[in-house]
Amino acid sequence: MSQSMNNLFLYDMTVESTTILYGPGKRIVLWCSGCHIRCPGCTNIHLWNKDSGKQYSTLEVYNYILSQTNIEGITLHGGEPSEQLEAFTELLEMCGSRYNKILFTGKEIEDFVTEQEKIFIGLFDIVKCGPFIQSKLGSEFIFMGSSNQRIINQTNRIQIDLNKKEQQVTLFKINFDGSLSLQGFPKKEHLEIIKELDIEEEK
Repeated sequence: MSQSMNNLFLYDMTVESTTILYGPGKRIVLWCSGCHIRCPGCTNIHLWNKDSGKQYSTLEVYNYILSQTNIEGITLHGGEPSEQLEAFTELLEMCGSRYNKILFTGKEIEDFVTEQEKIFIGLFDIVKCGPFIQSKLGSEFIFMGSSNQRIINQTNRIQIDLNKKEQQVTLFKINFDGSLSLQGFPKKEHLEIIKELDIEEEK
């Protein structure tokens, strides 16, 4: 393999198994840093700043993925992954077809118009697209936080009923450093608890 030329800014790299949040099976979730969309009401404001993350070469991330066992897929979350389009394209091309791939983007899929953008978007089996709109908040959508967002199944490789209404999961986690964090799409009452406890949110 040739030497990696691009770097990624990632807040975290985690292994997850919560299907309705990140995709089916055991998968790597790459939490990218940096987002200029900055939807009002976003639960991931700690990922807006690119400097919130650590810089990795694509080869370092690739080796991390290979080091994990029984991984079925890769999910790009954020933050806004398309703001690191070249580096993520390089990484996913390194990974080849061995993993299914899901993208969470605040852009509409029609916004990917250049040749490079089309190559990038074509690497994913499923694309969750569209900005989060707080007034359209919902807790029964697979992968989505608001009803305006869309799920585009580009390959049918991932067998999941994307139209099924299912109660979303909200996870409260105790981190190794003793801090609390939240994952998922919280209801309004959850947001009040978050505000009172000053919990770090991870959408």
